Amino acid sequence: MPRPTLAQKRDFVAKAFCPRALVLSTPAIADACAVNNCSTFADLLAPFGQDVSTQITIQDGQGAPYFLDKLNIKFTTDFKIEKRSTHSRTEIDDLVHTSVLDSDQTNVPFLTEHGVDASALSSDTSVWAPWYTLFRQQWMTTMQPSEHESFMHPVACVLVASGSEDDPVGALRTLQAHAAVNRVQTQGFSGANVLFYYVLVHDGRDPGVLQTIDHTFDQVRR
Repeated sequence: MPRPTLAQKRDFVAKAFCPRALVLSTPAIADACAVNNCSTFADLLAPFGQDVSTQITIQDGQGAPYFLDKLNIKFTTDFKIEKRSTHSRTEIDDLVHTSVLDSDQTNVPFLTEHGVDASALSSDTSVWAPWYTLFRQQWMTTMQPSEHESFMHPVACVLVASGSEDDPVGALRTLQAHAAVNRVQTQGFSGANVLFYYVLVHDGRDPGVLQTIDHTFDQVRR
């Protein structure tokens, strides 16, 4: 496996530490998702958050500009700052140990009788650390929000209601007062500047809903 280029490393960082959006939906939306074999509305949005076209200039650790034409957006259904569980750490350790034991590469080429061979360390990590890619992927998936970083903090809230509900506007207002939204505004790095998006979902198979789409949409816009 060839060593990744600098551009590939930058792309990995940009996609791994990408913007997050909190997605909250009403019970009616949860029921509609279940009927369509989708656990949450956030899961429904997930494919649309991959490789989103954009034109952004970011800076690396040395302040050098880097143009980003694509990024990922991750959708989450909760936001809570908690102490990282030891379970996730144990899970990562077990995966690394299993990867090492299953690997055919049992030697450690960068350790010699004279000490550490720097040239071996500069070679492809898959040769002397076949577990690294798995470790990196698992570590990223177990990262949790904390007070000292902003990567896992949502920058937007997506509130979703169904057009078939008796009071879609009231349902959206209830979601806006949700405890998770309050945590994003009080504990998140975006604070009161967090973006809000209101989504009204209509079931095209329901003729009654289709007749009132425009009226319901106007209510939400107000």
